[in-house]
Amino acid sequence: MLKKMLSVLTVITFALSLPGCGIIKTQSAIRGHNIASGDVNSIQKGTSTEKDILKLFGPPTKVRDTEEGKEYFYEYAKTGGFQWNLVFSIGGSTTVKTLIVWLDKKGIVTDYAFKKS
Repeated sequence: MLKKMLSVLTVITFALSLPGCGIIKTQSAIRGHNIASGDVNSIQKGTSTEKDILKLFGPPTKVRDTEEGKEYFYEYAKTGGFQWNLVFSIGGSTTVKTLIVWLDKKGIVTDYAFKKS
């Protein structure tokens, strides 16, 4: 009976001390400006202009000249949250949003693509 109680006490002590071995932290890293879905939905192919896009989203992360005009690339990434690190990390999250806007030579939106993961 005494051995069984000592075994249970040892297991409980070990279980209670285990969280103290890990590192608990909250951290956050943000790259780019948030891309709001409502702003993306307001883009109108054939109507929205380069000026409209810059007003909604600010300067793009990258600009590429194409034969048809320009390609604006926007990227937003946010990582962080509550993490507990022992042997490996538990918790935390990552959000990535990407928007590509294609403009013709007159600065009119011809197409766009938005992805959130």
